[in-house]
Amino acid sequence: MRRGVALPVALFTLALLSGLVVSGAFVTRQLVASTTSSLRSSDLEPLAERAVVEAIAEWDSLARAQQPVGSVFALPNRDDGSMQTQGWVTRIGGRTYWVVAESRATARPPLHRRVGVVVRVIQGVPTLLPERAWGEFP
Repeated sequence: MRRGVALPVALFTLALLSGLVVSGAFVTRQLVASTTSSLRSSDLEPLAERAVVEAIAEWDSLARAQQPVGSVFALPNRDDGSMQTQGWVTRIGGRTYWVVAESRATARPPLHRRVGVVVRVIQGVPTLLPERAWGEFP
């Protein structure tokens, strides 16, 4: 070996190891942040689903029958501390309604979940059209 090569090799090794340590720490922090967001977002979906279920369970057939086609009826907003839920009922036909609810996290990062179902009213009773249910999970 040539003389004076040990110092550059040692410095290169230290720089390479430092880069590996920094990248490992970055990846770990990203995984922790992703897991935390996933856990927080999993709490939002049941809130939106509950708002849809409550809207159908508390269905006011007389008020919905008087709702003009194409109009939107806002459901009461719900604030559960760090999460807010809002919903609405849109009349899309003579006996068909679209019930949608959205839950949002008020803390960072801003997360939200939206679910909806299409309901057909038969003799004043709302009936779900299961093939028309959907969810939005960005």
